[in-house]
Amino acid sequence: MPLPEGFLSALQPTDSFLVCFPRSGSRWLRLLLSDIVNQLLDRDPSGLYDTQLEVETGTLRYQSNCLEAKEVIPNGYVDPRELPVELSGLIDPIFKSHNFTQLSSRPSARILYLFRKPENCLFSHYHYLLKKKHPSTLEQTLSEFFLQWFPVWTKHVSAVTLKATPDPSPFALVQYQDEIPFSCQQLRLAARFLHLDYSSGMEKAAFDRFSCFLTTLNQSGEHSYPRCQNIDLSDLLETPALREVWARSRAAFEKASRLATQHLRSDGEERRS
Repeated sequence: MPLPEGFLSALQPTDSFLVCFPRSGSRWLRLLLSDIVNQLLDRDPSGLYDTQLEVETGTLRYQSNCLEAKEVIPNGYVDPRELPVELSGLIDPIFKSHNFTQLSSRPSARILYLFRKPENCLFSHYHYLLKKKHPSTLEQTLSEFFLQWFPVWTKHVSAVTLKATPDPSPFALVQYQDEIPFSCQQLRLAARFLHLDYSSGMEKAAFDRFSCFLTTLNQSGEHSYPRCQNIDLSDLLETPALREVWARSRAAFEKASRLATQHLRSDGEERRS
């Protein structure tokens, strides 16, 4: 979906973007980054996770005075001039979007790109659309969905790897992990890329809260599969047609993964220098 012209025309050269294919982990990275931002503002970040549990399980939680993740990193249709005043001077504006092609064509664009194993990304996307009762998905089997969407995923990720370089600027890649979405080192890269400075104590506190949140979410019984983890789905991809499109997507994934590893290494070396 194209970004609104009004949003694009209001952007500034210092604005950054968190971009990914749907269901690639932007929700979880936004939570972690927003946790740290709230700590920097001397606000209790616990409400972030209570709000997210309400979204995921429908369970009403208490309200807090923290800035919500969608306020810290809003979606790419919010007027950039209407961001919370508390963020002014703390971080440059950051927006979340799925539209890499449109954003990357802007001069001086800074994009933090998240990606996930294609089969897990699309498995999550399928079940999300089913939950939302998306008309076309209701009429599709998972195999049909995979056949339709593997090429779309491959095109999305390949557009990034064609423009990215081993240096994490202006496009930094972050790979969704298997057991927990993101590591401390990845959070440091993301925060540094987005010009967010914080202490190691804040990082530990954020990850402790995030880990407790994931445990509670997976104990809620709302899903028949583990949330926030990459699981082995190879038994769902046994037909020749599925294996063929999956192989192309895996090749694009491996290329992106090598770049993400290089970006982590470059960020670590720069921190030590």
